Amino acid sequence: MRYNKQVLASIASQTTQNFEREGVIVMKEKQDGFFRRSEAYSIRWFRLRGNLLFYLKGSEPWYEPIGVIVLGRHVIKVQACDETGHWPFQIVWENGACYRLATFQESERTLWIKSLEMASYDAINTQIVELREKLNKVRPVIDVSRYRAQKGIILDMNEVPLCELALSCDNLLCDAYGRPPTPVIVVYLGFSKDLCVKYGSTEIVDSCSNPCFSKTVLFRASDGINGKAIVRLVVYDVKEKVSEVTVPMGYTSLQLSTIQESQRLRVALKTRDNKTVGFVTINGWSLEASCTGNSPCHTNDRNCLDIPQKFNAIEDPSLCLLDWDLN
Repeated sequence: MRYNKQVLASIASQTTQNFEREGVIVMKEKQDGFFRRSEAYSIRWFRLRGNLLFYLKGSEPWYEPIGVIVLGRHVIKVQACDETGHWPFQIVWENGACYRLATFQESERTLWIKSLEMASYDAINTQIVELREKLNKVRPVIDVSRYRAQKGIILDMNEVPLCELALSCDNLLCDAYGRPPTPVIVVYLGFSKDLCVKYGSTEIVDSCSNPCFSKTVLFRASDGINGKAIVRLVVYDVKEKVSEVTVPMGYTSLQLSTIQESQRLRVALKTRDNKTVGFVTINGWSLEASCTGNSPCHTNDRNCLDIPQKFNAIEDPSLCLLDWDLN
């Protein structure tokens, strides 16, 4: 498995509140001598976030990170207090890999062991399942194909859509190292306070702060959509395509009728802290009956068309975000 060194270093250097636990741990390491290899104890500052256990070059939190232990299917083995007064423990994997650590106090070791056990693969997976169930109880988010299956909606490709959207972004923020994001836009629809549908998405554009997406999104009346429907556009930064690891960058919400009436909008993308992270240009138009069914279809839910577009964005200062939270 490959890891991005700069990304890991950036995570390890974040502020204290972003870590489950951090503090001083004694680490037993192998050191290369002139004639032979020996083992020595090093006092280092450790930080735990998720299943990543970072350790720094020195014993203070401002030192630079020099390594990371990726936790997973590991076990913790505890030993009695040694002759140096340290309280040792080991992190051991099935393949025999082992890290020998120790704390200065037994109470510190107990807290670290509890945190490390919660960072195992099974523990994290259980937390993910529980959180997903809680989120679904608050506001279920389902895919459009599943929504249609539940409602018994049969897609008619000759249906004239209410509206078609073409999307682009500009001035998306780069990361701390100046690298542009790899954006994708996901379109959600709020049918009610109790239901949110993932209605469509664009393609992924690699390393671009000003992407112009060719895949468009169609809104169909047969899905129960009208002008009062709340449309939320969420821009994600795709960190890993294979595992589908994404990080939300910003979002905007507005009524479908606003898009239909304005046809072209340039809207700020906001975070939950109300910070602007870029802009999205929304081009919406209605289709004539003779135009439907002529464009190639590229998604399983048959809800997006791949049509190259060029945009001249204008800004609508009267547009404001609507209150609709996506969980």
